Amino acid sequence: MALQQLSGINTVMYYAASIYQMSQFDELESVWLAGFTALAQVVGIALSIYLVERVGRRTLVLTSLGLVTCSLTGLGASFYLSRITS
Repeated sequence: MALQQLSGINTVMYYAASIYQMSQFDELESVWLAGFTALAQVVGIALSIYLVERVGRRTLVLTSLGLVTCSLTGLGASFYLSRITS
C-alpha cells in the first residue's frame, strides 16, 4: 500500500480529467475518459485479486511497480516535451 502511495499514481488518477484536458480533449470527453480510467483501475484491482492467489504477492507487486514506473516515465516525458515545444 505504501508503494502505491509513494509512486504518485493516485495523483494521476485524481487529476486524470485535467490531464486529458491538457491533451486537447474537451471538458466532456475528459470527464468520460477519466471515468474510463477509473473503470480500468477497478478491472485491474479485480484482476489482481484473482492473480494474487495464482502468482503470489511479490511477483504482482514487482510487476505492477515496473509498469507504473513505465507509465509515469511516459507521462513525465510527455509533459516535458509539451513544455519545451510550446
